[in-house]
Amino acid sequence: MTAVIVAMLCSACPAQVVHLPIGKNKGAEHKQIEQLESQWREAALAGDTATLSTMLAESYVGIGPDGTIASKTEDLQARTSGLEHFKTLKIEEEKIRIYGTTAVVTSKVHAEGIYAGQAVSGEYRYTRVWNLSHGQWHIVSFEANRAHDASERR
Repeated sequence: MTAVIVAMLCSACPAQVVHLPIGKNKGAEHKQIEQLESQWREAALAGDTATLSTMLAESYVGIGPDGTIASKTEDLQARTSGLEHFKTLKIEEEKIRIYGTTAVVTSKVHAEGIYAGQAVSGEYRYTRVWNLSHGQWHIVSFEANRAHDASERR
């Protein structure tokens, strides 16, 4: 039933963050994070910084594939200015782990777009950390790195 409600809410207003009550059902929490990850991608692709802003915690810290660190304000400014914009974010792998009020998402994504003012295209792995506070999930941390084949390891 919860999945049906989530699907209805997301299809009716895909740019809005869905907040559902958290219960003891780990499956429902997984579905919430899956939906939030999907909403994040949709908002990122659309350049919807208003939605992205509601999803980022005030204490958010992001680490880009080039090692630069960005606060919530810096991340949103990069998107607003056009220094960061993606036209493709295709998830190839995704794993969600829930630890109480913390969710850790690890993914492999094919990305195409602009990062730090430079064209990017290729496979990336990222970790996004969500925290549940006052009944709402917010992103507190993000880190992305270029994905390499195991044969490229030294």
